[in-house]
Amino acid sequence: MVTMSPTPAKILVRWLLNGGFGMCSDVPVTNFRVATYEKEGLSELLTYDFDCDPEEPSVMGYNAIIDPDRQIAGDDLDRVYIDALDQKGTSLVTSPLEFVMEPPGHGRTVKLTAAVDCTNDPCTISCAAGKGADPMEPTLCLAD
Repeated sequence: MVTMSPTPAKILVRWLLNGGFGMCSDVPVTNFRVATYEKEGLSELLTYDFDCDPEEPSVMGYNAIIDPDRQIAGDDLDRVYIDALDQKGTSLVTSPLEFVMEPPGHGRTVKLTAAVDCTNDPCTISCAAGKGADPMEPTLCLAD
């Protein structure tokens, strides 16, 4: 017997460091934590950690979240948070970057770009190229 379920949404993430030209060796960030949610951020779907320099090959310049258990339901996904962590797992920013979106649908791809600047202490994380910030709520980012 085979159980069929809808194709999950695919989340692709990239980061720009210190204005887009920095490398992981230039910043104290060792990992990026990406947390996906439904119900306006009330219910977690999946959390995934990336190395700053991931070993997996990129997809069109983005890093793909691995979701073998198909937890990222595309009809429900509406929030994604990205946090920059040091080697101890401590956040280097005052709060994670929040992306808001209409649920993309089953099997759809969502591309997210975060800009991290560690030239000052603490590091900052903000919306990057793409659609940028939500005009109605500038602290929230829109998917690329």
